[in-house]
Amino acid sequence: MNRCLQCMTLVAVTCVASTTWAQSAQEVERAQQHFQQGAEWFAGGEYAKAIVEFTRGHAIAPNAMFLYNISLCYERLNNIDDALTAAERATQFQGMPPEVAVRNDARVQAFRVGRRGHETARAIEATVIETAEVEPEPAP
Repeated sequence: MNRCLQCMTLVAVTCVASTTWAQSAQEVERAQQHFQQGAEWFAGGEYAKAIVEFTRGHAIAPNAMFLYNISLCYERLNNIDDALTAAERATQFQGMPPEVAVRNDARVQAFRVGRRGHETARAIEATVIETAEVEPEPAP
């Protein structure tokens, strides 16, 4: 009787493990489908649609490459703040291929420098506007 109980427990554990594995495989497959669809949208210049697909895939199976590609899309949309955020988040994940990690790190640095330059330019412009003397209009 005890041995039969052990066999039943082993079968139950095996079924749970198989179900969990099957769910994970299905989730990975769904995430890959979102990745492929996102890549197609990206290739077609539909960056906002690509962001949606990459975000959906990342929600299913979090991965640095989803974030890296989201960052690329935001950059193409000239949304550097969100591109930087996605690229920084990508650095927090393991498993990014080394050559992509190097490019991602370089992009993060470039975004930060660009952001600082943009902020400096705005500050200078605001100072110039505030301190500029208005020339009186010439009399007729």
